[in-house]
Amino acid sequence: SSDLWRPCWREVPLTATVADGVVLEGVADLVFEAEGGYTVVDFKSDGDRPEYHVQLAGYAFALQKATGSPVRAVLAVV
Repeated sequence: SSDLWRPCWREVPLTATVADGVVLEGVADLVFEAEGGYTVVDFKSDGDRPEYHVQLAGYAFALQKATGSPVRAVLAVV
């Protein structure tokens, strides 16, 4: 089947507990099913900053924990 017809979700709330009980919370701009897992996308309009990669890694971690599937993280600077 074509990847064009796989489900996608916008503004996805994500939460995960990490070391020492710290809770990560955020809202991913876009999540879609991809071959063998999921892709999480964060759109930014003000450039590529290191803190955005940390934020995106948190989204990917939370999504992987929630689904048990591999997650690819993409920062899209528009």
